[in-house]
Formats: sequence, structure tokens, C-alpha cells
Amino acid sequence: MAALEPGVIASADGRTQVRCLHHGSILTSRVSEPSAKSGPPVAHVAKDLGIHKEALRRWVRQAEADKGDRPDLLTIAERAELGQLRAEMAELRQTNEILKAASGLFAKELDQLRTRLTR
Repeated sequence: MAALEPGVIASADGRTQVRCLHHGSILTSRVSEPSAKSGPPVAHVAKDLGIHKEALRRWVRQAEADKGDRPDLLTIAERAELGQLRAEMAELRQTNEILKAASGLFAKELDQLRTRLTR
């Protein structure tokens, strides 16, 4: 077996071994890739591990995305970056709202000051 990425090892017979760390326990499973008909289905492996089949399916899909096999899904690094950018955007929007409110107050004060000076 050749190591592809931490946590993901592909075997020569078309199966992928996925190791997942979830709630403090490492789960190792072998599932067949979509192109390969050999290997146990995800549902059987999930049952053997005592987890829900959709949880294992999500982990396998995420491992495939991280490996580069699923360009339609975000990698863990891309998800982290997206979260960081969304937080930054929220902060910038809040700052923008504060600056708009402050500029309105300053404009009102300047207008009152100009009115007093012209009288």
C-alpha cells in the first residue's frame, strides 16, 4: 500500500483504506471505490464499525476530496479558509455599519456647526 496523504492509504486492489479520528477514537475501514466492484459496501463497513453509514460515507467523500479525487467538494483546508473568510467578512460588514453610523453623526454635527456660523 502506498501512502497518499495522512489518514488515507490506497491499496493495489482498488480499495481505499480510510482512517478517521472522530470523538477520540480512530476508525479504520476499507471501502470499495466507485469504479471498483470489489470490497465491502460502505453500509457493511459502517455496521462492522458501529457507526452510521452516512457518517462513514461523508468521511470517505471528504478523504477523496482531500486527496484530489473529488473536485466538486471542498478540502478541509478550503473549508477552514472559507470559514475564516466568512468571519472576516462579517467583521468587515460590522465595521462598515459602525463607520456609516459615525459618518452620519459627524455630517449632522458639521451641518449644525455650519448653520450656526452662517447666522
